[in-house]
Amino acid sequence: TLGTTAYPRLRFGIGGNYPKGGQVDFVLGKWDAAELPVVREKIAASTEVIESFAVRGLAIAMNHVNKLDFGPGDSKITND
Repeated sequence: TLGTTAYPRLRFGIGGNYPKGGQVDFVLGKWDAAELPVVREKIAASTEVIESFAVRGLAIAMNHVNKLDFGPGDSKITND
């Protein structure tokens, strides 16, 4: 382990479109046909986030990514 929580990390939200206590089933469940286009879009956006974070560094990636609209369950780079 790192022995600290003081490091940048990527957080990917899942929104709240599931019954109380249903996070595990929601995250690990199968996507229906209507959700697939959104999933593909979010995977592409997440790839962009990861590449920006790795190549450009934290500050530039945060400025770029935090201007993007990922919709419900918004993904952001945080340094907290």
